[in-house]
Amino acid sequence: MMNNLIEPLFKNWHANATALTKYGFVNGQWTTPLLDDFTLTVSVLGDEVSCQVFDEAAQAPYTLFVQPTATGRYVAKVRDAVITQLTAIRDACFTQGSIYHQPQTLDIIAQVAKTYALAPEFLWQKFPTNAVFRRTDSKKWFAAILTVQPDRIGRTGKKPLEILDLRMADPLQVDGVNFLPGYHMNKKSWFTVVLDGTVATEQLMALMATSFDLAAK
Repeated sequence: MMNNLIEPLFKNWHANATALTKYGFVNGQWTTPLLDDFTLTVSVLGDEVSCQVFDEAAQAPYTLFVQPTATGRYVAKVRDAVITQLTAIRDACFTQGSIYHQPQTLDIIAQVAKTYALAPEFLWQKFPTNAVFRRTDSKKWFAAILTVQPDRIGRTGKKPLEILDLRMADPLQVDGVNFLPGYHMNKKSWFTVVLDGTVATEQLMALMATSFDLAAK
């Protein structure tokens, strides 16, 4: 259950040993008071992060904060305090690696930055590899980069695929081969392309220009 709390925060982040030492870590551990009654200990081994909250009054570990089913104002307060501390450590002592592996995905992100001066927005903590691009005027999305299992889009294999969703002007563009029905989108107005180089980046950027225009209103 601890992974449900830590993994979204630290996935694809890499520890900097010098920064950890400067932050106050000793032998991979750092301890701080938490709220009024607890002590938080954070451990870093390589890029793996774990933590423990100790209830000083009860003289026992406090674990409710890692249980998704545990609700209530008090447990939420502890959980938020832990996340705040972990986020501060991540931002100060870790560097973010690329969450994408396909060269075409990285090329698309670079091309969007160059053409539109926009960076991907990662909106969902539970889905850290899903991102969108949106226009600054209408605030509407014109593209999304997602990671999906092949069977979700009618493909075979076990390795996750990186895909691009774009708006379309012509539904006939979907051919079921290179241009697929929009994944997680309105299939009447979006289509999906697997970012494996089958469709050239130049063609995708031309299609993205159309998608950008369609998101104007």
